[in-house]
Amino acid sequence: MCAGTADSGGTFTITFTDRTTPGCMEIFTITDPGNCAPSVPLCPPVQCGTATIQVNGN
Repeated sequence: MCAGTADSGGTFTITFTDRTTPGCMEIFTITDPGNCAPSVPLCPPVQCGTATIQVNGN
């Protein structure tokens, strides 16, 4: 378990409102995943290998 607020089981609503355009807003609902670990790795693992690069056909 990570330090922080994960695993609180809550649902949070975030509202973005445009200050210069009245009525222009976007609302997002985020549900607590229950832990700190992503279900899918954030970045794919690095693949090592070799490559042949040709410049001007050489």
